[in-house]
Amino acid sequence: MHQQSSPTPMTARHGVLTLHGYGLTIKIERGHLHLEDGIADERRTGRFHKTDRTLKRLVILGHTGSITLDAIRWLHDAGVILTHLDVDGTLLATSAATGRNDARLRRAQAHATVNGLGLELARALVRRKIEGQAANAEQLPSGEAASQEIRQHLEELDVVTSVDELRGVEACAANAYWSAWSSLPVRFVKRDELRVPEHWSTFGQRVSVLTASPRRAINPANAVLNYLYATLEAETTLALKAVGLDPGMGVMHADQRNRESLALDVMEAVRPDVEAYVLELLTNRHFRKCDFFETSGGGCRILPSVATDLAATAPRWATLGSPIAEELAQTHFASDARQPTRLATSLTQANRSAARALVKKSGGRASKPKAPNLTSSFESCGRELAFRDRKLCDACLAEAKSERMRKLKKQTTAAGRDRSHTPAANTRRRETQLDHTTKQARWRATPPEERISEATYHDEIQPALASVTDKAIREATGLSLGYCADIRKGKRTPHPCHWADLVAVVSLRNSASVSNRGG
Repeated sequence: MHQQSSPTPMTARHGVLTLHGYGLTIKIERGHLHLEDGIADERRTGRFHKTDRTLKRLVILGHTGSITLDAIRWLHDAGVILTHLDVDGTLLATSAATGRNDARLRRAQAHATVNGLGLELARALVRRKIEGQAANAEQLPSGEAASQEIRQHLEELDVVTSVDELRGVEACAANAYWSAWSSLPVRFVKRDELRVPEHWSTFGQRVSVLTASPRRAINPANAVLNYLYATLEAETTLALKAVGLDPGMGVMHADQRNRESLALDVMEAVRPDVEAYVLELLTNRHFRKCDFFETSGGGCRILPSVATDLAATAPRWATLGSPIAEELAQTHFASDARQPTRLATSLTQANRSAARALVKKSGGRASKPKAPNLTSSFESCGRELAFRDRKLCDACLAEAKSERMRKLKKQTTAAGRDRSHTPAANTRRRETQLDHTTKQARWRATPPEERISEATYHDEIQPALASVTDKAIREATGLSLGYCADIRKGKRTPHPCHWADLVAVVSLRNSASVSNRGG
């Protein structure tokens, strides 16, 4: 008589527990979270109490089984994130605690698509994506040419004027990028090398022949990539909800029903990190035939032996996506001048880290500025101080306010408009913009071999600007004084059309220094 073996106990890896198989059960028994999964006699079971902090994420892979309402409440109270993926890697559902609820933030998010902020945010996300793709391409077999082509598309990002043009640049870079991946080998153990389908042995094409899109991959490499993308989408969606943004209101991906467009936008910046992980995985791991399953329609599915390892990477993608979500929220909130408050950074604790760094820099606890002594006097009038929190007496304060008002009146025209919006100012602004456009066009017409390389700028030109004044940089480039200050400090990189002007400024400065020493 066959004796049924006892279920195998469950353990979480890096805080992540993946349930797979058939007849999944998630319920509460005597205050504990009771879990069951597996296939036939190969079953697993697990019990977790709310004080057990080893479980942070519960991933369901499949669509057969049950979860009770009190189990959902238990997961919420314990702070355990629930992610439900279908067997083909499609994200079905996520759950997390309610995040920031601020209508002002959502209203600013909605206005981003019409006030120009959405385009700038999309440009920044795509720039990070293309830069990551160029770096990954250099690690691929014969990928140097593809990397150079991808970097050329970075220059086009500065001149796009619409989201549609931005998508076009992104698509061109993606074509060169995935072409470099096609010949990447996927290694299997020796006993399975001749047992797997031939098209499983390479990365192949990113677009599946079954759907004319990346969905429903036909080989293991693309199936792994799709699974990790689904995990990244879940973590990104949770991060956006936590900071108070609407995951469905995107800035680059069009609005569609049942799609988290903003989550897909944020994913663009993190995709290269996922792809770098896949590249490392394919390079260092030998798979087995039993790690994957080919469906009757030719699709490739990941089996639990690999899916469990991939699900354990969820915290990594959460760490990479959370700063971007917080930065987007802060940018949207700051776009309204009436909302100067800085948002909390509950995901990354960046505000707290900055405060700690300030304390460490000061050598002790952060303290308020010392109040003046009661026996001292005001510097402006010599009267004796009466309050610790005052720097001016009543008479001097009124005079200071009147002086500020006089300065403000001088900055306005007779019509009451700001000087920066007078006809003369508008004419100067148009001339400056035309000059920049002409410079950029002249730079694009220059042969690539005659242009100053990005490495030359960062390694030679930018460091030499430390000895050049902001005014000299402004006179050479025509850019604003504040922007020139950021260029000198290395906070901003000007358009390549200005690099030759900066070389001339540096050369002139060096010549003057040599002349002074000679005199």
